[in-house]
Amino acid sequence: MIYRRLEIRKGQCPYCFGVGYYHLVVGGTETCLSCLGSGKSNVK
Repeated sequence: MIYRRLEIRKGQCPYCFGVGYYHLVVGGTETCLSCLGSGKSNVK
């Protein structure tokens, strides 16, 4: 299995790394519940 090192930039969601969705192990994707798919951090 290959792991990538991702950097979190300012304003990005820390859970989906600014993408807005997760890649599931069983296949497919799911919208990030933290940022609701926007990719932007909701933490102030």
